[in-house]
Amino acid sequence: MLATLVADYPASRLVDQALYERARIAYQQRSWAGARRHLDQLRAISNTPLAEPGHYLTCRVAVETGDNNVDACLIDYRKRFPRSPHDLEALALLAQHAHAAGGCAAAAALVAELVRTYPRTTLAAGWRTRCPEGS
Repeated sequence: MLATLVADYPASRLVDQALYERARIAYQQRSWAGARRHLDQLRAISNTPLAEPGHYLTCRVAVETGDNNVDACLIDYRKRFPRSPHDLEALALLAQHAHAAGGCAAAAALVAELVRTYPRTTLAAGWRTRCPEGS
């Protein structure tokens, strides 16, 4: 049904929603190429209200596939959508990747930002324990 909407009614106001849902379903099925294809089509739609969740899902696909550009995706996401409901998760992923690459010293700035911005979260508490010098 979603594919039919996209193919047969490309001018519909619902095409962006259909593309996002198709990408989300593909993500859940671990069909990375399909998810990327639908997200690329969604990104081509100007002024869609689904730009923010679409960009975040693009980064989640990058995380799941071990894409070398995942950090760049997350950094760009946070710049474009600074008040996003996914900001904590994006920041935590960046801290996790930095920590994996170089320990607490490499993650210090990200951990400090996470602890400062989201002090009462479980993630902040975990990072304060893991890297106390960075918080």
